[in-house]
Order: sequence, then structure tokens, then C-alpha cells
Amino acid sequence: MTAGRSLGIGPIIMVVNTSLKTKQEFNLDPTSVASGLHVENYGNAWKKASFPLYLRNSLLYAVVATAIYAVTAVFVAFPISRRYVGGHRFLFTLFVVALFLPNALIPQFQLMLHLRLYNNQFGYILLNLVDPIGVIILINYISSLPRQLDEAAAMDGCGYPRFVLQVVFPLMKPALASVILLHAIGIWNDYVTPLIYLPNKQLMPITRGLMVFYGQYGNDWTTLSAAVLMLMLSRDRSGARMTANHRVTLFFDDFTSPSLDRAAWNVRTTETPFNQEQQAYIDSDDTVRIVRDGLDETATGALAIRGLYRPGARSAGGGTFDFVSGRIDTRGKVEAVYGTLSARIKLPAGPGIWPAFWALGAGGWPGVGEIDVMENVGERDWVSVALHGTGYAGETPLVNRRYFRPGEDAASWHVYSVDWMPSELIFRVDGDPAYRVTRTMVEHYGLWAFDGPKYLILNLALGGTYPFKTNGAREPYFGIPRTTLQRIEAGEALMLVDWVRIDRPDGVLETPGATG
Repeated sequence: MTAGRSLGIGPIIMVVNTSLKTKQEFNLDPTSVASGLHVENYGNAWKKASFPLYLRNSLLYAVVATAIYAVTAVFVAFPISRRYVGGHRFLFTLFVVALFLPNALIPQFQLMLHLRLYNNQFGYILLNLVDPIGVIILINYISSLPRQLDEAAAMDGCGYPRFVLQVVFPLMKPALASVILLHAIGIWNDYVTPLIYLPNKQLMPITRGLMVFYGQYGNDWTTLSAAVLMLMLSRDRSGARMTANHRVTLFFDDFTSPSLDRAAWNVRTTETPFNQEQQAYIDSDDTVRIVRDGLDETATGALAIRGLYRPGARSAGGGTFDFVSGRIDTRGKVEAVYGTLSARIKLPAGPGIWPAFWALGAGGWPGVGEIDVMENVGERDWVSVALHGTGYAGETPLVNRRYFRPGEDAASWHVYSVDWMPSELIFRVDGDPAYRVTRTMVEHYGLWAFDGPKYLILNLALGGTYPFKTNGAREPYFGIPRTTLQRIEAGEALMLVDWVRIDRPDGVLETPGATG
């Protein structure tokens, strides 16, 4: 027995020891005892693996699915056990046989797609409402309950649902506890099902989240070990709260209101065009509005910014343009220092269409600092990120492209974000790092301009310097080739934004000057 216990606890001790090492220690000797308590691995794992989001998802799936399953399993098991239904032996045999049958994955997948339950939380919960072992346990346990209870309840006029809920349930606590534990742990530990049915990273449970973490950060075994231990603790001690690095949402807009929230957003109009852009920004429902159609199953509403072909359009500054579009910002309404700025966006396709999600300080540019969280010039295979400030503005050296993997492109839904900290900024696409810029890198070129409040901007430009440098088009418009003009005329220059948010770690980073 002692040997068995050692075999069982040995891997746990190994994981604990690894989680307390530095990367250098582990690489030199993976089996050596940690030289110190490097608890920073836990903080890194909590932040990098998006534990708050994944834990919240896992708790939702496990609690809701298990609660529904426990109730329905009793109502299924009781009449079979009591032989109140015809073919009760055959039904019991079916449940036993089901234990040995493989999952009909392909028909199930096709059914989920047909019912529009793929890649959403409701559909995933429904998948976890079937488990024959729980019903079998309950059938056998109910058979041990005296049948006289049924007869007494019938004589007293007690209805079937009331009898099961008020009499049977309390008597089945031991069996229900076993069924609930088995079912909840099965959901919590499941990796394959969410891998197939929940491709959206915002919906992943903790098991799938750990694999994303592993793939993203390679062989960082020390941080991964810390993440595994936190997963074990969160499952075994679900009542405990891990508040270090808990994220507080400073601002969130999911665009579900009937119209744009003007208490948070300003709609800007063109006074003077910049970067040789070909559009005028106007304040109109034609260019900026809230939509419900054309979205995926995770979006209940979205901001639509559309570029339109309108020859001879007049701007607020008196200029004449052949295109109009939309630009909104939160200046004077929602501003923050540090934190994570993020948005879920679907970009239009077409060389020369120039959507952007960025943050800017109030005052003279470039000294106030500019954070380009996402820019795209109609190229489907990449987006770019950049920083601008004194000494590195315009043709900034602090720029990088993030190329999409095969099967992905910029015209699909993606989450674009930046983790903005006092000493560095980490740009991400769907949680994967796209570019990291440190204060040292910035100060090599000029002044660090990222300690002051910034407001958010969303806009859709058409043509201009950046698109021209990529596609070389001069006709029919600067930076806009003829094929893209046809797309704009057809109304396809459409940028959709599912949500925008600003978060920061609670108690880790203060945000002086934050408003909203």
C-alpha cells in the first residue's frame, strides 16, 4: 500500500517541484530539487493561460450540465427501476450496451451544425446531458427503496413529479452524490469534445485552454506545471478564490443597444484628410450603425462601419470626396492608462480598404503616443501592429505583421488585443502573441509615450499612403485598384465589431486618469 501511495503521489511532487523552478534550472536538470520558491510561475500561468476566462467557462459547463443531468436522470431511472414502463428490461439493457458503444461523432457533428448548436455554449451543454452510467447507478439504487412509499404516496394523492422530487430525491443522496461527482469530473476533464465543438477561444473550458497555453508558449514546463497545479486546486477546492491578477473590466460595449451609445462614443467627421486617404468621414447611419444580421452565432449585435462610393460628397471641412466612411472614438468619455485593450472584429476584403483599431492620447501627435492594435489594408493573409511617438512616427521602426495560419484569413472573426504595461506592450491576435515592444526598444528611437491616458478609435479608411505602399495602385484612385472600387460600389467595404473592452489586473496596475 505504501508503494502504491508513493506511485500515486510521485507525479504530483514532480509537478510541484517543476513549478517552483526557473526555466534555466529545469533545462539543466529536470529532476533536481528546486533551489528556491519561484512562485512567479503561478502568476505568469494565471495571466498567460487566460485562467479567469477558462475557469468561468468550465464552471458554467460543469455546474449547469450536471444539475440538469442529475434531475433528468432520476426521472428516467425511476420508472425503469420500478417497472412502470413497458420494456423496462430492454431499456436497461440499452443503457448497459451504450457504455460499450463508441460515440457517433460524424452524425453528431452534422446534427450540431444543422441545429446551429456548433460553437456555442448552449450546444456544448446539451452534449453533456447524456451519460448512461449515471442512469444505471440510479436504477440499481432505486430498486433498494421500499415500494410501499409509492403506494402510500398514491393513497395520499401525491402526484408523480412531487413524489419524485420530495420523497425519492432525499432518499437518493448517496447515489446522487456519486453520479454528480462522476458527471462533473467527466465534463471538467474532457478535452476532445471542446476541441471539436468549441473552436472559439472565448468559449473554451480549462482543459482546452491549457493546450492553447502549451502550444503558445512552447516548452515552458515550469509555467505549464504551475498551470496544471492551479487547475487541480481549482477543481478540488472550487470554493477558494484566486484573486491575484483578477481582471477588472473598465469598459465593455457589445453593441446590443438599438443605436450607438453616444455616451461612450463620438462619431467623427472629416475636417482635414490625412495620409492621402480618399474618403470623408461623416456622421450617418449609412456609415456607422448597429446591425443584427450577417453575424456569427456568438454575436448578438455588432457595430457596422461601412465605406461607400459617393462621388462629389462634401466633408465637414468643405472638401470634395468620392467616398464616405465612418470613424468613432471614446475621447473625453472612456480613457485609460495600462491594461488590455481588445476587440472582436471581422474585416472586409479588398486591397486598399484600410480598417483600424487603435488608441491615441489627447494632445499633439506624435508626442502623445499612438498604439495601433490592428491595421489592415485589404490583404487577407496578414494584419499589422505598430507604435508611434516622438522619434518613431510615420515610418515607424516599431511595426510588425502577423500572418494568419493556413485556413485562416483577415476576413474572418478575430480578437485583436494589446497588453499595455508600464514597461512593455504585447500585441496579440486571438490570444497568440504577434509582437512585443519593450520600453528599452522604444527609447532606442525616442521618448516613451505610453504612461498617459489613451482613448479608443475604430475607423474604416479607403485608399491612402499605407495601402498604396502595399498594392501600388494609382488608378482609379490612390491606393484603390479597380477591383476594390467594384467591391465598395457593391457595399462590401464593411467592418463589423462584435465587442470592445478595456481590462486591467486588479491590484497590480493602477490606471491614473481612467474614465468611463
